[in-house]
Amino acid sequence: MNLAYRAARRIGTHPMALRADALKNRASRGAGGLTDFGDPRFEAGLEQLIASLEDEDRLNGFGRVMAGTHLTNLLRQRLLLTEHLRQHPEIRDEKIQRPIFIVGAPRTGTTVTHHLLSKDSGFRYPLTWECDELHPPLNPATMDHDPRIAASEKQIRRIMALAPNLDAAHPVGAREAQECALLHAYAFHSDTFHVMFNCQGYARWLTRQDLRWVYEEEKLLLQYMQSGGLRPATSWLLKTPPHMENIDNILGVFPDARFVTTYREPTEIVASGCSLAGTVFHMAEDDPDWHDHGRFMRWRTTRMLERNVELRRQFAHLGDRFVDFPMQRMVSDPLSCVTEIYDHFGIELTESNRAKMSRFVDERGMANRKPHVYRAADYGLDIDELWPRLQFYRDFYGIEDTRS
Repeated sequence: MNLAYRAARRIGTHPMALRADALKNRASRGAGGLTDFGDPRFEAGLEQLIASLEDEDRLNGFGRVMAGTHLTNLLRQRLLLTEHLRQHPEIRDEKIQRPIFIVGAPRTGTTVTHHLLSKDSGFRYPLTWECDELHPPLNPATMDHDPRIAASEKQIRRIMALAPNLDAAHPVGAREAQECALLHAYAFHSDTFHVMFNCQGYARWLTRQDLRWVYEEEKLLLQYMQSGGLRPATSWLLKTPPHMENIDNILGVFPDARFVTTYREPTEIVASGCSLAGTVFHMAEDDPDWHDHGRFMRWRTTRMLERNVELRRQFAHLGDRFVDFPMQRMVSDPLSCVTEIYDHFGIELTESNRAKMSRFVDERGMANRKPHVYRAADYGLDIDELWPRLQFYRDFYGIEDTRS
C-alpha cells in the first residue's frame, strides 16, 4: 500500500486526499442516512485536523487509509449518538457524582494507576472496546460477550503487529480501562490525533482552544454510557494526561471532582513521551524527523506542565480534593498508594478489591513489565540544557535533583 502511494505521489497525483464533506457523507451512509451530527462546534476541530494532515503531508498510504477510516467512524458514531440522545432525552438527567480524575503528566504511571484502581468493582470507567464503538450503550447483561469486544481485540492485534514495542510503553487491551482522550476524539478536540498522526499544526491549534464544551460533551457521553445500566457504585474513574491542564474545565463541569496526580522527573517525561508518540505515529509516517518531533514534544510537554502548576496554585484552596504520588512510589509500593487514595477520599477498600489489586500488581504491575527503552539524544534533546527550564515543576511537586 505504501509503495503504491509513494509511486502515485512521484507522478504528481494525490490519492486518498481527506475532505470533510466526503467523510461526512460516508459516515451518513454508514449510519443509515442520519445527518444530524449534534453540537456544531466539532466542525472546527475536524477542519483543523484535516488541514493539518493535508498541509503537513506526513502520512504514508497506510496512514491515509487509517486516518480516513478513523475519522469516518467517529463521525458515524456522532450521528448515532445524537439520534439516540434525541430519542432518549432522559439520559441528560443521569447523575455523575464525585468522579475521580487521574491527572498526571504523560509517562508518569497514569495508565498503571488507572488499571490498578479499575480492579475495584465499585468504579465505572470507559472500556477500550466501549470507546471504540460507543453505540449502543453497554448492556451489563451482555457486556462479557458483546461483539464489539472481538472487533476491538482484532484492531489491537493489528496495531501490536505494526508496533510491537507499544505494549512496553503503554499497555492496552479491549477490556481495559481507557483514556478520556478517546472520548474527546468524538468532539474532534483531542490530543490523541497527534499521537496517531503527528499532526503538529492541529496539536498547536488545540492548545489555544477553550475546551469547556468538550468536557460538557464528555459528561454527556458518561451519562449516555451509564444509561445502559452499568452505573458506578462509587464513582467514575477517568484518566488522560491532558486533564492536568484542564482542571478548571473539569471543575466547571464536574464541581465535586476529585484528583489523583502522579509525577516524575520532568526531563524523563519529555523523553519518554517522545518515544511513546513516535512508536504510535511511525505506523502512519515514513522516515519521521525525530529531532523535529523532539522539539515539538519539548514545547508541548513544557506547556502542559506549566499550565498544571498554574492551575494547582489557582485551586490551592481545594487542596483536599487532590492527592499526589511520585511515579517511583507507584512502581515500588502501589498498594500503599491505593490505601492513601482511599483514606484521603473516604472510600472503603474492601478485602476483595484489595486482593484483586494485589493480583494485578503481581501479574502486570510496572515492576514486572517489559522495560520501555528510549534515549533522549535520539530526539535531539539536550538534558543538561532542558533541565533548568523545568525546575518550576520540580519545585512544585518536591522532586529532588538525583543527578550525581
